[in-house]
Amino acid sequence: QQALLLVLSIFWIFCNYLDDVECLIRPLRPICHRRSTALRCVNAIVATNRQAGFEYEFEEKYEAGIKLCGTEVKSCRKGQVQLNDGHVQINDGECWLSGVHIAEYSGCGNKFQHLPKRNRKLLLSRKEILKLEQRILQRNLEIIPIRMYFSERQLVKVELGVGKKKSLNDKR
Repeated sequence: QQALLLVLSIFWIFCNYLDDVECLIRPLRPICHRRSTALRCVNAIVATNRQAGFEYEFEEKYEAGIKLCGTEVKSCRKGQVQLNDGHVQINDGECWLSGVHIAEYSGCGNKFQHLPKRNRKLLLSRKEILKLEQRILQRNLEIIPIRMYFSERQLVKVELGVGKKKSLNDKR
């Protein structure tokens, strides 16, 4: 007991001496790492589509992977993505994201650049694609990208919303 009291009194004196107890509690490594201007965060949001929540009423949300080339991923890390005009089309059992603008990467020449507004393939399971296709045909729903972010494994993911467009007097 005396040894415990001695340790506690030394700890109390040490904490008062530092004037900053938080330095003892702070984690060793930060959650978000920044190398130059690139995002290296867990679940870091690259872009959001605020207009989609205003114009659409979503019934369901899905998470999909996206097939990108190297310079597109680098532009995503810099946050140079716009989802405002984006929408999803289903052709021949495949989901395609179109209308999304990913800016050209400034760190390489024209030879390796990508097209900013090209169609990009979404990675969903066969069952999810069939379910989405049936919903779109039966109920006249639309699929809109809500946000783009990096997963825990540093993969680019897109959150998709399935819903109807709001009427003019119901936009609140």
